[in-house]
Amino acid sequence: MLRMTYKIFLLSIPCIMFLASCSRTDSHTRNMLAELGKTVERRAYYADSIQAEIDSLMSCMNDDISPANAKEEYRLSKQLFEVSHLYSFEYAQKSASRLVTLAQYLGNADAIVESRTLQAYNYARAGFYHEAQDSLDNITLDDVSHATLAMYYVIRGRVCHDMADYTHDDKYTPYYNRMGNRFLQKSLDYLTDPMVINYVKGKILLKKGILMKAKAHYLKALQLCNGDNAEAKGILTSSLAYICKKTDEPEAATHYYIDACGICIKNAFRDVNSLRGLAEMLYHVYDDIDGSSVFINLAVENAQAYGTRSRINNMGAMMPLFIGQKLQNETTAKHVLMALVCFIALLMTVLLILLIRYHARNRQLDDINGQLEDTNKMKETYLGMFINSQSEFSFELNNFAMVAQQKLKMQQYDALGKLISQLEKKYSGAKVLSTFDNVFLTIYPTFIEEFNALLLPEHKMMPKSEGEMPPMMRIFALIRLGITDNSRIAAALNYSYNTVHNYRVRVRNMSNNPRAFEEKVVKIGSKAK
Repeated sequence: MLRMTYKIFLLSIPCIMFLASCSRTDSHTRNMLAELGKTVERRAYYADSIQAEIDSLMSCMNDDISPANAKEEYRLSKQLFEVSHLYSFEYAQKSASRLVTLAQYLGNADAIVESRTLQAYNYARAGFYHEAQDSLDNITLDDVSHATLAMYYVIRGRVCHDMADYTHDDKYTPYYNRMGNRFLQKSLDYLTDPMVINYVKGKILLKKGILMKAKAHYLKALQLCNGDNAEAKGILTSSLAYICKKTDEPEAATHYYIDACGICIKNAFRDVNSLRGLAEMLYHVYDDIDGSSVFINLAVENAQAYGTRSRINNMGAMMPLFIGQKLQNETTAKHVLMALVCFIALLMTVLLILLIRYHARNRQLDDINGQLEDTNKMKETYLGMFINSQSEFSFELNNFAMVAQQKLKMQQYDALGKLISQLEKKYSGAKVLSTFDNVFLTIYPTFIEEFNALLLPEHKMMPKSEGEMPPMMRIFALIRLGITDNSRIAAALNYSYNTVHNYRVRVRNMSNNPRAFEEKVVKIGSKAK
């Protein structure tokens, strides 16, 4: 009976955590977030694909430039820039510098303007606005085609708008927005692509605050957008999400942000804005703290991977908000766990009283009485270690709260981020497993020895350190406690279902009696010690 109570306690923890994290998202939004979650899990695969394409392009380039290969080298460098400028500042900067050198070698006016404009655009994306403006100011536009002029004015307008967003004040933001709109308006004299024309018109109206008309142009541009133009689709969906957020359409804004995040992740764009926008919607609209934390962390991860400090600093605005909420959540979790401890203590006290009364009526049940004493020792051991763990966690949490408040007052957001990472690392899954090993081996001190006695000599499992069980042995520790379902074991140990299944089959085949192996595991430590 006591073993069953222990089992129910273990399995109730994930249920409580799930109920606590439930948000108010509708079913369609939950489905979209679930699909985005699958995309997030594959982000390393998408990044590796882009890296492979970059490596392939770089391997085709020739450092010895000649009149015979200059045009082809310019084409390869431009292709490298298009692939890398949203993925890595370092690769984009190298390819942009190479474009400028090749353009000068070719002496082609269009190539010179194009390469220097792309280089300035890359500076701006990295937050080097002064360098970007200097580069754009020094470009001569004589004898260039309409297509090149259109590209120059569109990028010039976008750089000004980025500067307006960066300054974010009452004086320079309107100034840079007006300047950006003038450049975008100028580009309309040379543009021929209907999609880009609608995008430019929409961006001008957006910066003027005429949101509904801007939305209509963005929707038209999205309809006209080529399916292969992932960068344009990402920009358009993220812009539509921003407009919907401003026009009080939270559900539509969330859906557009989800679409934008999916596009960026699948194409390994080191995007920050759409991820941060989605995190804000989940936090403010749906009260989904855990979900918003996931996407804020992804935004920080992208900013670090892109390789410029300005992007990392831009993420600091939301960190204090999340830190305060996380502290509140941790406090709530502590109270819930303490309540569970009290409930278990009360439940075990009741069970102990019932068993003592039963023993008083039947003196012949000496074996049951002996088992009760052993179980009582296990209870005291487990509760003692559990309360010690809670006491340690409470001390760490109080200390973290005090230091976090100091960092917030001093606006040391980078230091605060490291502090959070340290706290998360200290109470990671490895810590939980280590605590489980410690408690379990305290209750069953001979488990490792008796378990190895069931295995063939060449397959004995030796722990890496004292008081630590190997991962495969830990599965059978849960089986000893009565948890035999693979899915529940996987959830408790943070393994996959297939890993648990494969480990059970493998260890069973390593034993000296595969058919009776798990039956013998369940009996380990059953004798009075």
